[in-house]
Amino acid sequence: MVNAMKSTSWIIPGFVLIGETYLRYVDKLVFVLDTEVLYIMADSSITKKALANALKRLMEDIPFSKISIGDICEKCQMNRKSFYYHFKDKYDLVNWIFDTEFLEFIVGQAYQTEWDKLTELFKYFYENRSFYRKVFGVKGQNSIEEHFRDILQPVVRQRLDELMGDKITSDFQMNFLVDGFIGALQRWITDINANTYEEITKEFKLFIQCVTGSSTTASST
Repeated sequence: MVNAMKSTSWIIPGFVLIGETYLRYVDKLVFVLDTEVLYIMADSSITKKALANALKRLMEDIPFSKISIGDICEKCQMNRKSFYYHFKDKYDLVNWIFDTEFLEFIVGQAYQTEWDKLTELFKYFYENRSFYRKVFGVKGQNSIEEHFRDILQPVVRQRLDELMGDKITSDFQMNFLVDGFIGALQRWITDINANTYEEITKEFKLFIQCVTGSSTTASST
């Protein structure tokens, strides 16, 4: 996906509204007006985006566990074959939403330190907390929790290896930190009176500094 240009409020002739997204085909590409950004997307992403928006709209009124593939397809007027061509199940769709939205959220950003990246992660979850409060309650294989765990594990292991030097990072050490991070993130997201993402970043940074005994634990990028 390419971020083409910024706008504040465009209603463009020739666009079709699917959910909250305006679409127009141009050969193999489509221009997409979503929130305040005009994107250029490959047509395979059109279907995924429409399915994602359909799921989000359904989740405003229906628990995730009660939503079927048929409900999602009916909401965006697609058939089940189209859904299964792109996704294994609705959990796979949720994971795709995280992967693509967070990538869009951080693309083009210049980060000075690892803490800046972490702040953006917290900011993303905070601004989308209504959605993640619901999906983080889903447990089991292919859930967003397990997907996020798969993403975090190699990152945490790399950071532990850097801190421990010649010592070998054990699976227990890695999983201890990953489990703790995900658990803290879930409690924060599901708290109706959640602290801001700036406050959470500050608290997390203080904790890491206390654990490592360092006043500057984030390396420059």
